[in-house]
Amino acid sequence: MVATKTGSTWSLSPAKDGVSVDPTSGVITVAHNAASAGTQVSATAKHGNSDASTASRANLPAKETTPNAPTVASDEANARVTVTPSADADRVEVTVGNSTVVATKTGSTWSLSPAKDGVSVDPTSGVITVAHNAASAGTQVSATAKHGNSDASTAASVALPGKAATPAAPTVASDEANARVTVTPSADADRVEVTVGDATVVATKTGSTWSLSPAKDGVSVDPTSGVITVAHNAASAGTQVSATAKHGNSDASTAASVALPGKGSTNNEGHVITPPTVEVPAYTAPVGTSSTDGEGNLITPPSVEIPEYTAPVGTSSTDGEGNLITPPSVEIPEYTAPVGTSSTDGEDHVITPPIVEVPAYIGSVNGISEETPDKPGYDGSANEMPERTPIFETAINKDRQLPNTGTADSTVAMVAAAASAVLGLTLAGRRKEDEEC
Repeated sequence: MVATKTGSTWSLSPAKDGVSVDPTSGVITVAHNAASAGTQVSATAKHGNSDASTASRANLPAKETTPNAPTVASDEANARVTVTPSADADRVEVTVGNSTVVATKTGSTWSLSPAKDGVSVDPTSGVITVAHNAASAGTQVSATAKHGNSDASTAASVALPGKAATPAAPTVASDEANARVTVTPSADADRVEVTVGDATVVATKTGSTWSLSPAKDGVSVDPTSGVITVAHNAASAGTQVSATAKHGNSDASTAASVALPGKGSTNNEGHVITPPTVEVPAYTAPVGTSSTDGEGNLITPPSVEIPEYTAPVGTSSTDGEGNLITPPSVEIPEYTAPVGTSSTDGEDHVITPPIVEVPAYIGSVNGISEETPDKPGYDGSANEMPERTPIFETAINKDRQLPNTGTADSTVAMVAAAASAVLGLTLAGRRKEDEEC
């Protein structure tokens, strides 16, 4: 084959498949299909009637196998298109509308040229991402692949999905009356992400039904309304509960959050009822004593004031969950010491009730014993009767024979009454000291 220049134009003769000449530059191209790979191609040059130049030679290189087309997929959930190169490709051309970018693999690393907003390549996998902001929704995104000097693969293409509008934030409300938080999706939301502390659950609307994933104790969703309930047992009181909403492939809404209320009794208006507490101050002085501190100031034992309970006396009510509210009661300790036994006064001194000793009754009147006198000796009088009256018996009888006035019994009664009076006064004094303490 000869390429000849006539004037300023080059031409080739005879014609041959796979061989062509550029009419301006005269460059002759011998394609891979002109002969088998490795065939030697040689060329010489002349000018007018000159001799031929020395020959230049090269072997016809082989043509690489055309790779498979790349995988072009529409990712509507994220409003983007992804282009994944075939296994043997090292060059991918991506066309977005009227723009073309080329991803090239050098060694094991992919790079993209030229740069374009919304288009990026993963340097390891070579996956090209065309985001929704690379072009208007519906724009065709197509791609072909090559390997070395191979021909380009067939093209694969999809339409660029649009980006849905971002919905309003969900309503996150604290329900203290029921110790819970409720999350209500906005009208156009079909996905709500709820974060409870470090845990996240997602409520998704499929058709008209809401479901929750993954399952979490204390968190539930109403399948019809989509309202998510976070109960008090989902986390500790005060844990932040936040939520965002999405619609289709929209961006997430702004977050709304509240603190999870704790569990407690509430009244009928939803206000938490806190049982009264009594703080008993420490008292270091010995029980039952009174003393002074290091500066000589009198130490007064602590007293406890029972908080006022405002519910009507004698009534009972229920909290917000129907639990019975019982007014506080004060237990009066039982006094176990028997009346009249020994105890201690306010200064821990032992009180000993007075004891009255009643003298033993020895059977005498005015201190004279009632002993029966010895029978006088028989002196041989007639009829065994004494002939004289014993003087000592007459004297004793004179002192013993008193009117029956009860003198001895009255004396004992007076002594017992005096003892009772002393005991009563002592107990009354002790009671007054206890009341003052």
